[in-house]
Amino acid sequence: MAHRLAPNLEAAFWSLQSLTWDDYLALPEFAAEVDATARLLAGRLTGERRVLDLGCGTGSHSLALAALGCSVTGLDISAGMLRKARQKAAALPGADMTFRTADLNRPLPLADASFNGVLAAGVLQCATDPAAFLGEVRRVLVPGGWLLLVTVDSRSRPAIKPQLRPTPLRWLVRQSKALGNRFRSERKHSREALQAILAAAGFAVVEEGPGQTTWRWLCRAPPRVAPAQAAGMAAGGSHGATTCAGSAVVLWPHGCWCCLFSPSPALYIGAWASPLRQCQGHFPPL
Repeated sequence: MAHRLAPNLEAAFWSLQSLTWDDYLALPEFAAEVDATARLLAGRLTGERRVLDLGCGTGSHSLALAALGCSVTGLDISAGMLRKARQKAAALPGADMTFRTADLNRPLPLADASFNGVLAAGVLQCATDPAAFLGEVRRVLVPGGWLLLVTVDSRSRPAIKPQLRPTPLRWLVRQSKALGNRFRSERKHSREALQAILAAAGFAVVEEGPGQTTWRWLCRAPPRVAPAQAAGMAAGGSHGATTCAGSAVVLWPHGCWCCLFSPSPALYIGAWASPLRQCQGHFPPL
């Protein structure tokens, strides 16, 4: 579990980091990373492209998404980060961007199913309760919506830091971060642990792979369950009585959703264990 400062101190900590935050983002490696990340998520969205940028920082990902035609809401706990994000957004007239203050370790101040895409870049390690955090992400996503989770590849940082010319301000911010980190911690998740956390939250990993300085997890939330299917699941008990209509192919990566959320433990485990299996239940694959 991550440990952090009291919310007001945490906000002040990140506001101080905002003074030099864009130094990294000005480097070619990071600029290319931001663009590739935005394109990966935006390329999956259809219809209204409403994107939530969690832990938006100084808004670099938000601007990249807005430039691709997305309507973006950015949330961050730091007033300093958001001040810079708004300043940068002012240079992109006509872009649909909103920035709001929010503590991501509390329930998000947003309506259910209000976004079809969520970007969470470098924030999961700061979550005191990753399961609750991902539960909130799933709540604000439409059924079948997309989550792009980006984790930091710390191995790339030592090679990049020497590119930043030392200045008194950078030295001061670096020392403040070192001091703050003595009273807070960020949790680094192994690949296996992260896969388990995402699966427990109901997300299916569709694509994963490295960026230049990160590792990206493109995930999809469960699709909407039709009322007839939901009623059947509630009343049907075992799914083993009949087979699905047209069950020759299961399109979802881990089986159909009626088996994934089956009351039968054997079917539930089987659905996750076999990536391309036929559904054993009453309902057609989605």
